[in-house]
Amino acid sequence: MENLKNVRYNANFWKGITFTEYPMKEDPNAPFGQSADLFGDGSVIVYLAPSHSAGSLWLYSDSGERNRRQGEEDRRMELSKLSRCEDG
Repeated sequence: MENLKNVRYNANFWKGITFTEYPMKEDPNAPFGQSADLFGDGSVIVYLAPSHSAGSLWLYSDSGERNRRQGEEDRRMELSKLSRCEDG
């Protein structure tokens, strides 16, 4: 820990990095009333968490299970369409 005493914010760390701003929206299910769904599918959600410290955020990720289930359902629908075409 001794070597961390002199670590400070350095604006040069961020040179060349592009940031995207995601506005927080009212969310009645969010612990502090606001969240941002980064991909619009619920797979990664950022929650406002002001009780810890100013500007704090919580990050939620569903680990892809929802996307796998949706992908399986999409494949079943495609197979169903194909079998109807072959029958008809």
